Amino acid sequence: MAEKYWFGGSTNNAGDWAWDSAKADTIDNAAATDEGGGLVGIPVTGTIFAAGESVVIAGTTNYNGTYTLDAATTANKLVITETYAGETFAGTETVTTDESNWKLVSDGSDTAKPAAGDSVCFNSRAANDSGGNKQAADVNTDAAGTGTPDRAGLYVSSDFDGDIGTAGEYLEIEVDGDDIVIDGTGTYYLKLSAGTGNDAGCGKVVLSNTQTTVHLASLENDASNVGLWALVLVFDGRLYIDDDTAITSLTVSGRSAKVSGGSGITNAKTTTDASVTINNGSCSWNSDVAALDIYSGSFNWGHEDMTAIASAVVDVMSLFAGGTFTWQMAATNQSTINQFILYGGTLNAGVLINSGYSKVIGDGSKISELWPAAKADLNNYNRNISIAAGSDIECFGGTLIPPAGAVIDW
Repeated sequence: MAEKYWFGGSTNNAGDWAWDSAKADTIDNAAATDEGGGLVGIPVTGTIFAAGESVVIAGTTNYNGTYTLDAATTANKLVITETYAGETFAGTETVTTDESNWKLVSDGSDTAKPAAGDSVCFNSRAANDSGGNKQAADVNTDAAGTGTPDRAGLYVSSDFDGDIGTAGEYLEIEVDGDDIVIDGTGTYYLKLSAGTGNDAGCGKVVLSNTQTTVHLASLENDASNVGLWALVLVFDGRLYIDDDTAITSLTVSGRSAKVSGGSGITNAKTTTDASVTINNGSCSWNSDVAALDIYSGSFNWGHEDMTAIASAVVDVMSLFAGGTFTWQMAATNQSTINQFILYGGTLNAGVLINSGYSKVIGDGSKISELWPAAKADLNNYNRNISIAAGSDIECFGGTLIPPAGAVIDW
């Protein structure tokens, strides 16, 4: 295993992650041009390359080799320093990047992109961009489902303030059984992927900087294959979990930590929902939950602007002093808490947000519990909160506010 460091590109800081053939052009079926002054024009309509980049030309009769593109390069013509020789290209010749942009820290020389077993590090070794931040890795970060080598970890240190990936092009990464630790202050888009039709894994993701913003996604999550984030720990920062992402366990601990979870967050391969623990901070969640423990902080089940889903279930929810659970799920059939155990804190189901959607307590067998330090506000103004037949709420104290007009018996 070796450590590979992001330097940001030696020629023009293009920020290419540089997958195999990630950056390549085909020369037009047209002739080379004599640009004068020892310069030659290579016709490439709509080229992805720019002046200053180092490229490799292959398949020609007269112009094979490595060149640095001249300042005269345009959107449709690559200009290189070379002796002109007349040649009409067949339209099959290629231009590719000569930059790997991954450098060994020992000598800073170009090397192949990180291989299986390598750990990947983003830190102060990276070059600065024109704005003074560390060079972002945000070009060609999407492997287009072709798969990536299994890394031994991804580490972003607190002195790296560049970004990784973009909203439209997540970095595809595979770190099965290993960790991703993010202490940087940028915005990071990460998609767990070992290629289309393959399982992928990550042992643990850790966020610990209040200025960090991370987006997580899974390339695969269906009955056949899954990209599974096994454990996600948020000590600080902002985390967004995309729709249909697979997570086993989420823990939110920092007072200023914020998490937003989309819909369909589950392991679709094993039909296993995530377990969530809130020690502090806040979490908004639009998916099912297997086990929910709220010790302090807040958990909003659903949110105002969410797209309604068919149904939603929290299997078991335990609430302790200092914790708040707000029930505002938009589920067209119903949302259900199979069992809650309120040792303290507040369960608030009386909010106006999404109050028109039905809510059910119990699965027909489980008994919920209310203890002296807890409060359960079930006074939904639409009077559409019910207790499933066969289930009950057992009160050992605390405060219970039933729906207006409800009949209470025992």
